[in-house]
Parts: sequence; structure tokens; C-alpha cells
Amino acid sequence: MIPGRSHRAWFLFALLALGTFSCETPSGLGAPELELTVHLSNHEFFDGEPLYVVFELSNAGQDTAWITPFSLPAWFLRADLVRTDGWKSPEWGVTVDYLFPPGYRGVALAPGKKVFDIALLQYRWGEYQTDAQNLYDRHHVPAGTFTLSAHFVWELHGGRFRGPRSVDAAPVTFTVRPRTPTEDTAFSRVEALVAMAWDTLQRPTFLSTLIRDVEQRDPSDVFVPLLSSQLVGTAWAVGYPPDSLDEDRLTVVRAGAAEAQRFSPAGAMAVASIDRTRSALMRDLAERLNGSLAGAVAAWLVERRGSTLYIR
Repeated sequence: MIPGRSHRAWFLFALLALGTFSCETPSGLGAPELELTVHLSNHEFFDGEPLYVVFELSNAGQDTAWITPFSLPAWFLRADLVRTDGWKSPEWGVTVDYLFPPGYRGVALAPGKKVFDIALLQYRWGEYQTDAQNLYDRHHVPAGTFTLSAHFVWELHGGRFRGPRSVDAAPVTFTVRPRTPTEDTAFSRVEALVAMAWDTLQRPTFLSTLIRDVEQRDPSDVFVPLLSSQLVGTAWAVGYPPDSLDEDRLTVVRAGAAEAQRFSPAGAMAVASIDRTRSALMRDLAERLNGSLAGAVAAWLVERRGSTLYIR
């Protein structure tokens, strides 16, 4: 990667499966009422703290909405991170391109239903630092006050005299401040743990050390969803994937974090990780977390997995 430029891997998906498109007319006369919301865990973070974010799209109207793929990689969902001094963060990460068949109108979002996209903010935004450790793909959100705004183009084809319709979220403002000595010690511990994966001598013990570390942390620790979810992918990347027993131990950790941080995007991240590896647990998890952000995400994942439109 070259600093200052956005480099993306491109993938092409053709949505040609039976039952994934419709040419039906809307069921009612009113326009869909879509609401886009950006969730952050709080409005102040220390430098280097994982910034979990959940984008939520809900249909508050009486008509079914036929929507485009709701995800940052699809680029129908866009977000901008801007500092108060005018600096706009570059955006990184994977981009997925879609090829739609003739007559395709989108995926049905029924009245009262929701869809979500869950991300770690540093994986898509921030300054690229070649001298940084391997945390957050070397992206750094510097100290300052920021506004995160989101925009979703939900309609594939506009009407005769208008373009495709879209919806905007209320901007969210947050501050990144310098670390305290205690926070600096905690962050350095995480950096040292992550660095093990890229040290050929320590690499064989990286995963076992990672699992012991998250098991010893309080479930409310902000780093637990990152370490037990996102960074397990690092173990795969360096050739030491978790086995079934490892996944069982990680699931216990993730479930604890999901419950302890149920009202936070961090809890939603933990829930999504459980869905990827132990999906049979999701229905019970959705019931236990009912009434929270993590519970809403769990219920959506259960419903999505049972849908004929679900594409893994």
C-alpha cells in the first residue's frame, strides 16, 4: 500500500440465483420510509482504542423497500470521517462489485425490519503509517474531534424524472484523545501480542497466547471483541488456524463479551463472530440479548441465515 491513496481489492458478484430478483410492483401506494443510523459505543476514545461501528437501516414505513446490498464494501453504503480542522480520512479496504440481472430490483426489506453492517472503523479509515505495528492494518485515527456521516443509496433504478433514492444518517461526533499511562500500558500489551504473529520464533505460540489472554480479560474489556474475533483471522493468515476446541474456548469469550457489551457495537462485533463459527447458538443468543443492539444484530443474523436470499 502507498500512503495517501486508497487501495482496494475488487471482487465481482453476479446475483443470478433463482428467487433473488423480482419484477413485482410495490404492495402499497406510499413510499418506503427508511432510517439510517450510525452506532458508536461512546463519544470519547483513547488513541489506539478499537472503534467499533454499526450501521443500521430500518424500514419504518408500511411498504416493503427493495434495497441494494447494505454493506460498506458494496459502496451503496458510504461513510466519511472528517476532522474538525477539515482533514478528511482516506478510505481503505475491500470493495465488492455486483452485476445485477435484468429486472432485479433489490432485496426485500419488509416494514419493521432492519439490516446491519458491522465494522472496525480503523480497518476502513485513518492515516496509513508504514512504521506502525500490524494492528488495524497499519491505519491510525489520530487525536482530534471527528464527525462520521453515512449515506445509503438504497434504490437501484430511479423513477422517470429522478435518480435512485437515498437516505442519510444523522452525523455522529466523537473525540480521540491521548492515552493515559494506564491506557498506554494496556495498548502496548495488545501491540506486543499482535506482533507475535509476525515474529517467526513466536508465531507457533501466537494463537494459544491470544486465547489465554482473552480468557483472562474482563468481558467488558474493549479489546476483547477485537482480539477474540478480528485477530483470530491473523492466526489463519500465518498458518496456525484454531481447531474445534480453540473455537469452543473463543466462543465462550465472545459470548461473554456480547453479553457484557450488549448495548455497544463491540458486543455486536462479538455476536457476528459467533455467527461465523457457531451459528447454531445464535437463536438462543438473540433471545438472551433481546432489547439491546447486540440482540438486534443476533436476531437479524438468525433471520438472514434462514432467508433464501442469504448469500454467504
